Amino acid sequence: MRHLVKTIIIGTLLAGCQQEPFDTGDTSLSYLNAEMVSVHVKGAEIVSIVNDADVQLPVPPEIRASEALVHKDSTYRMMMYYVREGNDDMKILRSQMAMVMNISDNAVTRPYLTDPVTMTSAWMAENGKYLNLSIGVRTGVEEDKDAAQTMALVTDSVKMTDGGRCRRYVTLSHDQSTVPQFYTTTLYICIPTEEYPDGDEITLRVNTYDGEYVKTFRK
Repeated sequence: MRHLVKTIIIGTLLAGCQQEPFDTGDTSLSYLNAEMVSVHVKGAEIVSIVNDADVQLPVPPEIRASEALVHKDSTYRMMMYYVREGNDDMKILRSQMAMVMNISDNAVTRPYLTDPVTMTSAWMAENGKYLNLSIGVRTGVEEDKDAAQTMALVTDSVKMTDGGRCRRYVTLSHDQSTVPQFYTTTLYICIPTEEYPDGDEITLRVNTYDGEYVKTFRK
């Protein structure tokens, strides 16, 4: 994917989150689905939408890519809210772009910044291709127009488990910079894990406003 980076400038992403990647329609919320999906865009055309169970969802004929995605032949990760209408159709109610963020290749030593965030949820994709995170970052209108938060996934160490599997100890590094903390915005982060062997583990550490979050995920 073209947008795989190790450090994310959050200010740029937040600006993009204010726009819907797709035109949406009005419909009942009785059968609302909310899940992370991979959306392949070729030119201005949505070629496919696939969820994390590797199920290909129907592409609504009326949707089109927003200007942010047009003419960018790539695959995007999105949190998508939709309603299925039979086996061959669905209505997309809302979608939000997710960050795809690689874990750093090599272990590093501290210090690095771990300014707090709000940890909402974290889960391994059913197909094992991503570790997905939902977090909240505090933001506001900056007096310093050059101020921007940054975020990265830092490898603290890599060890072998008793079962002979690899375990990566990873920290979410976050620099709040001088950005004010007036309100919280939800961000979705997708960590690629497809290349890791089955059984490998990631122990994730995140500094939150409620204390340190530590959890181990197995592919």
